[in-house]
Amino acid sequence: MKKTNVTSDGRFAGIVGEDYDRLLRAIPHIPAFEHGIATSARKGLPKKFTGQAKVLDLGCGNGMTTMALCAEMKNVHIVGVDIEPTMLKQYEARVIEGQKSTLRDANISITVTQNDALQFLKGCEANSFDVVVSGYVLHNLPQQVRSEIVKEIARVLRPNGRFVNGDKIAQNDEKVHQRSLLKQLTTIVNVYSSPADRAYGIEWVEHYARDNQPDLKYKESEVFDSLKAAGFKKIKIVKRWNMEALVSADK
Repeated sequence: MKKTNVTSDGRFAGIVGEDYDRLLRAIPHIPAFEHGIATSARKGLPKKFTGQAKVLDLGCGNGMTTMALCAEMKNVHIVGVDIEPTMLKQYEARVIEGQKSTLRDANISITVTQNDALQFLKGCEANSFDVVVSGYVLHNLPQQVRSEIVKEIARVLRPNGRFVNGDKIAQNDEKVHQRSLLKQLTTIVNVYSSPADRAYGIEWVEHYARDNQPDLKYKESEVFDSLKAAGFKKIKIVKRWNMEALVSADK
């Protein structure tokens, strides 16, 4: 059944979604970034639990974040949610079909759902997840929707649960942010300069330009303010990689 999409404008329905892994050539720190998300998530799991802990990968994309979670965890049930069918096909091939033995040996089960992030959260019961992770997701969404999603994440997390948000987050200092943006755009232009790569590079340049518009720019101040407003505590930037930052917060 097709889901109504209120939090995405189809930004990953085309070539960037079909070949998302090609982005590693321009952002080689993505594996370390995903590992950071998974490590912080693992540290947020309950010290003791019966059966499987429950982890939500919100905007699971092609499975990069879930793969990192599987390498760091055991005895967990991971729920992956994404709106883009192009990405979910890759997710199923990479994670569900490609990691059967790893999942079995680590007692990891996975449920994957095509749905809008906000709609999915609103359909979840309160206190139903131990950890929620989000990788490269919220910066794609309008500010008001981001705020609603953070509030819903707080609602669905169990007491002392953790939210790990790894994303493209602009520094509060605009000059520093612009330097980071220029560095990334320059790399994209240089890496994807061949005729075979040019269309891919152009889509990413347009993507970054859209992210930098005032109505979409995702700043550190907004991240912290929205988390505080939702009742989170122990909010911190765990690490930053140029334009990307890893933020953790506990309920």
